[in-house]
Order: sequence, then C-alpha cells, then structure tokens
Amino acid sequence: MERKPPSSLGDILAVIKRRKYWIIIPFLIVLVLGIVLGHFVPRTYQSVSTIMVVPQNVPSSYVSTETAVELTKRVQDIGLEVTSGNAFRTILDKLNLYPELREQGKTNQIVSKMRKNTTVAPVPDTGDGRGGIGAFTVAFVGDSPQQAQAVTGALADFFVHENQARGNQNTQGTDAFLRTQVAAAAQQL
Repeated sequence: MERKPPSSLGDILAVIKRRKYWIIIPFLIVLVLGIVLGHFVPRTYQSVSTIMVVPQNVPSSYVSTETAVELTKRVQDIGLEVTSGNAFRTILDKLNLYPELREQGKTNQIVSKMRKNTTVAPVPDTGDGRGGIGAFTVAFVGDSPQQAQAVTGALADFFVHENQARGNQNTQGTDAFLRTQVAAAAQQL
C-alpha cells in the first residue's frame, strides 16, 4: 500500500485527530519544562545609553577639524579610563553595588564583575555610505531595572563630563595657539 500525503484540509484534520497525543504530549512537556526552568534562571536587566559625539565647530581655516579617527580614539581613551577602576569605584560607592562582595572586602572582584557587566561599543555604520554617526553606547547589566538604569546613567554622565573636560583642554590649547598667532601677526605688522 502506497502512502500519499494529505491533500485537503479534511485529510490534515484527520491526521491531527489520529496523532493528537503525538502533538499534545510534547507540547505539554516543553511547556512544563519552560515554566519550571524559568524559575531557576537568574533575572538580569540591561540598560543602554547612546551618547552622540559632536565634533568641534571651529572653522577649519583656523584650526584643523577633528577626524572620525580622533573622535573614536578619544572615546576609546575615555572608555579605558572609565573601566580602569577609579570611575567604577566611585560608582560602586555612590550606588552601593554588590553589597555581598563588599562585605567580604573583595574590591578587585567587585571591579572585575562590574567590568564584565559593562559594555562600551561604537554605534555601527548605517551602511549608507555617509560614515558612522559618531556615537557609542554604554550598557550595564544589573540585578534590578533601577540598578541597571542608575549605573548606566552614572557611566554616561562620567563619559560626558570627561569628554567635556578634554574638550575644555583642547579649547584652551586652541585659544593659546590663536593668541600666539595673533601676537606674532601683530609684531610682523
């Protein structure tokens, strides 16, 4: 006897009716396993903040403009400074993170755990040929949504303040350069 595949809706319903236990039992097993195992999976929450890097607005005829490579390098430098430990320790103290490890006095483990839960990544190019948008994301995975959001906000604030400080240093250097150029031009006149 040759078997032929079901060709109509009635044939399909007849197959389902004959094989209902082959469908229902695996479905119920997977459902129960999912519910039971779902209680054993630790709950973690991730908060992500996107920071856009805006290049300087000084005309390029006065000072050479920053290239995307310089902006990326500055973001990487700030990222290294943030994840080096001092910023982490400040945030750890401010937000009282990982209290169980703090009681044990394991500062290095706390910093390494925070480093593992923190991600700093550039926003990828959109592929439209215009280049990247000069932005990066800061993300943190925490035990509660409030904790994840607070840490991500603190890290983003640190990035912004550090970038402003470096921008102020660049501005002061540019100002000094322009003053010397003006003084030299005045002497030539």
